[in-house]
Amino acid sequence: MGSETTVSGVIVTDPQFSDEDFETLTRFQFDEKYPFPNMFGPIQRGYLSCSIPFGRVFKSLVEELDEWEPRFESLLSTLHCRSASVRFADEIHGDLSLEYVCVDGWLRDVAPRKRSWRKWRNGSEADWVGPVD
Repeated sequence: MGSETTVSGVIVTDPQFSDEDFETLTRFQFDEKYPFPNMFGPIQRGYLSCSIPFGRVFKSLVEELDEWEPRFESLLSTLHCRSASVRFADEIHGDLSLEYVCVDGWLRDVAPRKRSWRKWRNGSEADWVGPVD
């Protein structure tokens, strides 16, 4: 029997675009089952931002992480979001965390696919991600 990986996190989005982001989530091409199915909850409206919670238990994602990570980044590039946090808890391989912060912040005149990101893996030095186009 293989191990399990629990994936959980949140994407922080701009409340001005919550309807558009909802439509984007509805249209996004998720995998039917694995490794990147729709595991995203409804958009939660907050005080100055909205959040999209997500989570799911998978068979171990360790070997598919190189596929999962770019798919998640592709989703981020379609949303009006400012940050995202992802936590992977694997029974055998331990924990991994990914943190994303949009360098463009809440600039509303920068299209999602044109935004630039910084990414930290387990708190290490930030990598540059994006823009996608």
